[in-house]
Amino acid sequence: METSLQELRSWTQGHSFWIYNGGLSCCTMEVLSVSGPRYDWERFGCISVSDPGNADVLIVAGPVTESMREEVRSAYEKMRSPKFVISVGSCANTGGMFVDLSYTVTHGLESILPVDLYVPGCPPRPEALLHALIGLQKKIARQAAQ
Repeated sequence: METSLQELRSWTQGHSFWIYNGGLSCCTMEVLSVSGPRYDWERFGCISVSDPGNADVLIVAGPVTESMREEVRSAYEKMRSPKFVISVGSCANTGGMFVDLSYTVTHGLESILPVDLYVPGCPPRPEALLHALIGLQKKIARQAAQ
């Protein structure tokens, strides 16, 4: 069985995510629980990093306010290429329940960054985030096949 260098590269990229968690609110607790022993995202090759310069996956969980808009954008720009973004929770996806209550909440993360995957819910279950990570692995594999 022969495999191309591109297929091997995409497989290793899809099974070694270096994640920078941009936790802004309550959905951050769900993201942190996925890194714990019960759900253990390390079995999918995920490692949390504290510097966005070392990350290739940005997880934004919670409402992005106008004051945090530039910080989230700056973290994305510091990431190495190729880079991926996962939007977690209703607040990050659409502004959630804060859209009508506050003029400072961004109406969806896609107005700031290119989002690869959305995780719905308020707050989403940890299994939903694991499903998104598996979806990201499949997306990378599809890109390599093209």
